[in-house]
Amino acid sequence: MKKILSFIILAGMAVSFNACRKNDNPKLPDIEKGVLPQLVQDPKRDLLIKEVADFSTAFNTDLYFKNGAQPKKMDLMVTMNGDYSNPKLLKADITTFPTKQEVTGTQLTGLFGIQPTTVKPGDYFEIRPSITLQSGAFLPAFRQAMINGELTNLEPYGVDAANFPDASMTLTYEKVCPYLRADFLSASNVLYVDDNKFTGASYPVNVDISSDGNTWTFTNWAGVPGAKVVMTLDQQTYKVTIAKQIYAVTADELDPSEHNWTIVGSGKINPCSLSISLTVTNTSKESNYGSVPIKIYVKR
Repeated sequence: MKKILSFIILAGMAVSFNACRKNDNPKLPDIEKGVLPQLVQDPKRDLLIKEVADFSTAFNTDLYFKNGAQPKKMDLMVTMNGDYSNPKLLKADITTFPTKQEVTGTQLTGLFGIQPTTVKPGDYFEIRPSITLQSGAFLPAFRQAMINGELTNLEPYGVDAANFPDASMTLTYEKVCPYLRADFLSASNVLYVDDNKFTGASYPVNVDISSDGNTWTFTNWAGVPGAKVVMTLDQQTYKVTIAKQIYAVTADELDPSEHNWTIVGSGKINPCSLSISLTVTNTSKESNYGSVPIKIYVKR
């Protein structure tokens, strides 16, 4: 705790974008203790942009060190697709903490003067506060500097700020394709698994997806007839989870001398490509085969 309370935040000053032949690193700014923003997402609101016109989210702008120094104000800024040279003002003059902020998709696109229909999957918005300290020092939300001859996006508030436990200084909202259960059942309920690191093969599995779209059951996993693996999907975050489970007591297709073939893992679904990318750990009673990447997809 003493270490945390003694945290020193770099107070960002104006950054020169002129390259320097002898030293391209940006000049270290002055320091001031105690002010670090904390953005707290409302978990019941949208986390991904599925349809821009329908996107609606909310979060609180708060202080990480609640009993530390108070800023003079914060201004919420937004960038699009990592362009830190063109931040837009979302909310000015926040002086009370926490303060709730509502954000819509049309509001975000309006800041950049674009139509909601022009936002494509993979596009994303970052929200972060600029800070004015009581001393008048200014910490910009989004900074760039010439480093080794290249214009580089810098970490906010000092490079160590993000290492504090549960620190959340930036919220990112990405445009994704909407998830439709029927899309993943479109190939006669058959998906393919690329598993080159464990089984050394790409093999088909039968899939059953619950009516709410959240529970997936794969049959003939790892090429073992009748072996079942259950995966859950969080449609709010697009995260998928395979809870630790035994899918085969024995498996001649893998190794007839081993028992209790087990899998556990997690990853993310991509409805645009009709695929799921996971990292899974494979074990048996006798062996640990480690963690490997796999891909589950609709074969087109």
